[in-house]
Amino acid sequence: YELEWMAERVREEGVARCGCGALVKPDVVLFGEQLTPDFERAWEEVSRCDLLWVLGSSLQVWPPAELVPLAARTGAAVVIANRDPTPYDDLAALVIREDLAALAVAVARELGLEEVEE
Repeated sequence: YELEWMAERVREEGVARCGCGALVKPDVVLFGEQLTPDFERAWEEVSRCDLLWVLGSSLQVWPPAELVPLAARTGAAVVIANRDPTPYDDLAALVIREDLAALAVAVARELGLEEVEE
C-alpha cells in the first residue's frame, strides 16, 4: 500500500484496513508472531555465506539474532553497522558506528553505482 493511502485510512478510520476488512500490517514479523518460511531460507543462506552484513539491528531479538553466530561458526566474515553496541560485536570482523544513510552512500560510491544522492 502507498503511504498516502495508509495515512488517509488512519486519518479517516483510525486504522488502515484492506478491502476484506483485515488490518493492514507491515511486511515484518511482529513480536509473538510465527516466523515465515523465508526465515528458514535465510538460515540456509547464512550458513553458506562468505560475508554477513548486519545493518541497523540491536541483535536483541531471537531467533533472527542467531544468524550472526551461525555465520561466524560457518566461517563467514561478519560486519555489524549499528549506532549502539550489540551482543555480537565480538564476533564481527568489523564493527561500524556510523549513520547508516551515510554508510550506504559511501558503499554505493565505492561500488561505482550511479545516481548516488546524499
